[in-house]
Amino acid sequence: MKFTKKLQALTIAAALAVMPISAYAAQSEGTIELKTVGSLLFGGTVTQLPGCGTFHGDHGYAQYYVPEDARTYPLIMWHGMGQSGRSWESTPDGREGYQALLTRDDWAVYIVDQPRRGRAGYTHAEHADPGKHPTSASEGGVWEAFRNGIWQPGEKATVYENSQFPLTPDAVDQFFRQQTFNTGVEPATTEHYKFLGKTMSALVEETGPAVW
Repeated sequence: MKFTKKLQALTIAAALAVMPISAYAAQSEGTIELKTVGSLLFGGTVTQLPGCGTFHGDHGYAQYYVPEDARTYPLIMWHGMGQSGRSWESTPDGREGYQALLTRDDWAVYIVDQPRRGRAGYTHAEHADPGKHPTSASEGGVWEAFRNGIWQPGEKATVYENSQFPLTPDAVDQFFRQQTFNTGVEPATTEHYKFLGKTMSALVEETGPAVW
């Protein structure tokens, strides 16, 4: 597998020419007309606690944007490993993300934080052990998981040839800062995957037929 150029050299070389991330905020592609915007919590469990108390947790979170002339089916955007719905909002170098691109094209969008992640972090599950989540716990693991390049322990990160990742200091910084730990364990078991599927099904019950 080919890869070229050390990440550190690339980011330092680009530092003088890069546009500040904040400058992209003034470069939108035009107005987005929305019928409504909001959020909802879906799925989840209710645990009966000793002493007649209850604990509502393990739900998902969705922030939605519905254009004025929305298409028939909404799009449900589910983040990747170690991330949250923030991944869909803007690119690491500050350009518009799918949150804006799709709604401008009249797609209703539901951006999800899965249970035990981000704004859906409320859980009664056993506390997460970062050591059990090497991709989330190691920035080298994150770099490789998102196929940016190879980053071996004790060595500098490399970048795959023809990678389209925006190799600027600000973009790399933003990429790593959008990672987030699980607030509860996420076992790699069929039972847990079924739990996630059931939770996401609860969102579709709210949205009606959708694409994700």
